[in-house]
Amino acid sequence: MKNSVIKALINEQKKKQYAKRVFTKEILMRIDIKHLARRCPLDYIREQINDISKKYGLSVTMKSWENYIEEINQSKHNLMSLF
Repeated sequence: MKNSVIKALINEQKKKQYAKRVFTKEILMRIDIKHLARRCPLDYIREQINDISKKYGLSVTMKSWENYIEEINQSKHNLMSLF
């Protein structure tokens, strides 16, 4: 339990450190959305989608998220098949 608390505190500190950084297009393009999506629990994704939809008045749904991930999977597969 002690290790979990320490890890959580370190992670929180890292989040604060990165929150101050400017994210350029190059940095954002390096993010592997498919990898992140696999690592995030569906409940967390659902919660974030609901929060974003309410905050910005959007109509984002889990179905649109699933469609987006499927599109990413298809585009990466198509790129790989070129080589």
